Amino acid sequence: MGAQNVKAPVLISRAQKAAKAGDINGAEALFREVLARYPANQRARSGLAGLLASRAQDAVPELLAAWQRGEVETALAMAEDLSAQHPTVRDVRAAALRKLGRPIEALELYDAALAREPKNPKLWYNGGAARLEAHQLGAAHRYLVKACDLSPEPDHLLTLAQCRLEQGYYPEVETLTGQVLARADATPQHKARGYRFLGSALLNQGQHEGAIAAYRAAHEITPRDPELLHDLGIAAAAAGDHTIAAGHFEAALKLAPDHAGFHRALSGVRAYTADDPHLAQMSALLEASPTPVAAAELHFALSKAYEDIGDFPAAAAKLISGNALRRSSLRYDPSRDEALFARLETLASDELDDGDDTTPRPIFIVGLPRSGTTLTEQIIAGAPGVTAAGELPFAGQAAAALLRETPVGAPDEEALHTFAAYMRAGLKAAAKSEPVVIDKMPLNFRWAEILLATLPEARVIWMERGPEMNALSLYRHYFAGSGNGFAYGAEDIAAMIARERERRARVLARFPDRTYRLPLETLTASPEPVIKKLISFCNLEWSEACLSPQSRQGMVLTASNQQVRQAITPSGDTLWQNYAPYLFPLQQALRAQTPVS
Repeated sequence: MGAQNVKAPVLISRAQKAAKAGDINGAEALFREVLARYPANQRARSGLAGLLASRAQDAVPELLAAWQRGEVETALAMAEDLSAQHPTVRDVRAAALRKLGRPIEALELYDAALAREPKNPKLWYNGGAARLEAHQLGAAHRYLVKACDLSPEPDHLLTLAQCRLEQGYYPEVETLTGQVLARADATPQHKARGYRFLGSALLNQGQHEGAIAAYRAAHEITPRDPELLHDLGIAAAAAGDHTIAAGHFEAALKLAPDHAGFHRALSGVRAYTADDPHLAQMSALLEASPTPVAAAELHFALSKAYEDIGDFPAAAAKLISGNALRRSSLRYDPSRDEALFARLETLASDELDDGDDTTPRPIFIVGLPRSGTTLTEQIIAGAPGVTAAGELPFAGQAAAALLRETPVGAPDEEALHTFAAYMRAGLKAAAKSEPVVIDKMPLNFRWAEILLATLPEARVIWMERGPEMNALSLYRHYFAGSGNGFAYGAEDIAAMIARERERRARVLARFPDRTYRLPLETLTASPEPVIKKLISFCNLEWSEACLSPQSRQGMVLTASNQQVRQAITPSGDTLWQNYAPYLFPLQQALRAQTPVS
């Protein structure tokens, strides 16, 4: 009699006997035969679940051994053959997915387990950490807060601090790391991590001495951590001390001589000559076939070295190779930007007329990156009562939420008020109790219209720069994050320049009294009269310090940290003239775009 004619109770009985006799595969086949005919059969479902759990339990020692040996792909393959409901199997499988750069797949495992164990703090923590790796910052924050509420362990608090650091909530990072550093059960590793996050939070708030002290405290605990030496170098460079910065980067390279990012960091603070041994070291490392990501960093570093020694053909060749690799690794998709700007054309909304006198008055400095936003920030920050908050993430976060809530058409009044409330909360935290706060995130030009419509107290300074020099400056720069993916392709840069011009024309037409158009070339050619007009437009008290931004104390984290520490001088185009013969695709792309006045 064929199995298809045997009744389910008989097949289940046979499966149970097979399992008892050690024929696990045979038992599984019989249980699955029943479920193929009767998917809701509870005896078969329970029997199969028990069988799979038993198999998983038996395989756990071998699975853990593979994981502990560092055989990530082997461990993942083993875990995928076993029951995902077994806690150890689930954890190893999810950890392997995250190790292999696939956190989204790990989330499905954690969320399925949370549906069964909603009060398990470890699952909330792992789910939050995986979302942080996937750069889902809002969801990561919610999960990590839940983990800390259920079990405020040092690891949970520190990962929440890391999330808030990436979101730009620096005072909250100080609070969270302070809680960990004060705990008796915090291990040295916890404290090192806490001091490092604290240093980064202080660095981003321009608190030079505090940041250095925090990084040094972490370095004392883990003196052979090259990443901390790199952090110390970044802090020194931001403070304008390139000699000390170079020393830290060189120390990091002694511990990690093949780290391309450290080589690139050193190249940024080093003035090269043709016989500099570091140039040969980077060339040899590049010839050793590093990963595409590392190769991109080395190409950019070498382009800086060749530029220093005046070999522009070689510098241009390195830029072309580095940009191509960087663009590929980021998987930049220009159609997404095209769709975003098309959506912005339909996002126009009515203006809110309820300003808020209890929160700081914001000044947004926008434009393309490398257009002079840092210099302008330092100039305005010379006026009394102004906090230069750097590049804040809040506008981008609020705009992303608004676009999710309003997929088509204009947002309603409630959505606009939500946007405004989020912005004011973030700006208040960044203002350090001063009445005026500057946000110099260049790409906020995308949201300038909605910012002015929802924040009646806001003003926008819109930076302009000659397209050739702006394009070259973008093309020469390796941006640390992924937010400027357009900067690595000639046609992408030209397209973004055209879009920025279109947005500028639209916003200036709608808000002419609250938007100040500031060409960088005009600012540097006639600083004093232009700066006085700028300060007047911002409704700020005049200070002679505005004329000497190079004299301001504080940290500058952008690539312009060298330029803003020099007196304002007229900008020239000699660098473009040196590169232009060797960057024909960039010239051609710029010429193909029709200027928009």
